[in-house]
Amino acid sequence: EISLGLVGSEMCIRDSSWGTASNGEGIALLLSDASGAPILRLGCIRNPAIMTLSVDGFTPIGSEERLTVGLDDTLFVFVADPTASGPGVRAQADISAEFLARLETATSIRAVYGTQELGPHVPPPAGVAAGFAAECRRAVSVS
Repeated sequence: EISLGLVGSEMCIRDSSWGTASNGEGIALLLSDASGAPILRLGCIRNPAIMTLSVDGFTPIGSEERLTVGLDDTLFVFVADPTASGPGVRAQADISAEFLARLETATSIRAVYGTQELGPHVPPPAGVAAGFAAECRRAVSVS
């Protein structure tokens, strides 16, 4: 799927797509590039209810614990674990009702970690975002 993203004041075409994956532990929202490689994973897990985030293209920084996600002009902070194994940077935060509401209506999504930036990207389609948000809300109510 070809999607549009704003870069500065210019529009550019980004060859990326959104999808979801779920299992007994929760749900994940996945942004992949044209080859299917993951760019960003946003998840909600149960027991305990927590939101997770991983950005494969970021390099861990030992002294940096803040990974910020911007949904339009609203910023949300995730706590990064620079020692986590796997590709990129992994972070987590409490499941936020405000984050979920913004995700459902956002026109852009980006992530910043130290001096590393991802996006902006077009957010997931409304139906995908709504389904993800509903599952995240259920995770909170079950915990």
